Amino acid sequence: MIYQALENTPIQVNLLTAINDTGWSYANGTATHIVCNAGLITLEDYPVIAGHQYTITYALLTISGGYLAPVVGGTTGTHYTSPNINVDTITATSNGFVQFYSNANCTVQGLNLKDITVDDPLTIVYAAINKKWSDTRTLYPEFGLSLYTNSVLIKDGVVYLQENGSNSRNYFFGVQYQSSIKFAEARLPTELKTYNSIALQSNQIMVTTASGITTNLGQVSSLIDQDFLKSALNDGVSAINVYSQVGIYSASFLKDQNQDIINGDALNGNYIIIELITENGNTPLQLYSIAVNASVKHIGTR
Repeated sequence: MIYQALENTPIQVNLLTAINDTGWSYANGTATHIVCNAGLITLEDYPVIAGHQYTITYALLTISGGYLAPVVGGTTGTHYTSPNINVDTITATSNGFVQFYSNANCTVQGLNLKDITVDDPLTIVYAAINKKWSDTRTLYPEFGLSLYTNSVLIKDGVVYLQENGSNSRNYFFGVQYQSSIKFAEARLPTELKTYNSIALQSNQIMVTTASGITTNLGQVSSLIDQDFLKSALNDGVSAINVYSQVGIYSASFLKDQNQDIINGDALNGNYIIIELITENGNTPLQLYSIAVNASVKHIGTR
């Protein structure tokens, strides 16, 4: 803020207003900054979302005595010291608004903001029998058509045939995927519990994804196939690892890997979230039941 007065004529300055002044003003589509105070101008008509990537374009009409920089969701862009039409690509790290910071005399005009975030695309599936859009899939080919009971798809310029009733499962576009399930165990949610073990009734072993076990207290853990091992048979010629008993795969939970997955604290919380994944995705998964064993943790009880 600049003050002007006639010679030998006193003026009054409100210091509270002056100290909060950022040097910015706005009129008729033009933002102007003067060097008295460095600071930010916030453009509340341009909200941004954390994690999204934006291109911001604007005309820096004049500038002297410093620099100007765009700020998008807490992320500062390039420092500019000369007039130009500027384009920045910035990823927001927090929710907020577009801002400009300057310590110079400058004028800015013609702001354009574009969200260029690329979300994982989905394919909408139409059920001909039910005559309605019924589902979404994470596969996204360039082209596809139905041929009797099969599907012909084109992905990255390669033609693929998806056969109805094929024994090949979870195999898409040359990549073998796995079956997975993510669930929360929240019985007695008001009680603090210690989580002891998990048991699966299924036709094949399932392990957790990396860091696939979390509690509401922030603890993290995981299980691999060796954690389900019941016995190892070896006749000197061949070895067989036995992971299940009468179709039940079970394992004790390990400890909090934030400390030490073997010697850390036991998993405690009001609820636990577990993500399981197959190791042989080509075999159709038959998962009948999942049981999580927990015991109520009585605080202050010896």
